[in-house]
Amino acid sequence: MTDELKDCKRLEYTLTKKASGKPEEVHSYEGYMISDYLKTKKPFKRVEFYAEDGFVFALSESEACKEVLLADKVDGNELIGGFTLVIPSDLTSRRWCKYIREMRVIE
Repeated sequence: MTDELKDCKRLEYTLTKKASGKPEEVHSYEGYMISDYLKTKKPFKRVEFYAEDGFVFALSESEACKEVLLADKVDGNELIGGFTLVIPSDLTSRRWCKYIREMRVIE
C-alpha cells in the first residue's frame, strides 16, 4: 500500500484524544493524506480499509476526500502491524482504525 501512497503529501498532526472516563492523551501522528491519492480515483462510492484482524471500515467519497490520514508513525515511532486511519476532526477517535493493511476504492 505504501507504493500507492508514495506521491501523497505527508503531514504530521498533534492531536488530543478524548475518551470517556480516561485522561486526555496527546500524540503526534505522521503519514499520508489520502485525499491526494483519491483525486485520481473520482468519482467513487466509498473507500474500504481492511485491518489485520479482519475489521473493515468504510468512508464515503465526501468523507474520504476531507482530512484523513493514514499514519505510519506515532510520536516519531514507526507503527508495527500496519497503518492507523486518523480522522483529525474526530477527537474521540471513534472512527479511527488500527492495523490497516489494505485500502480499496469502490466505484
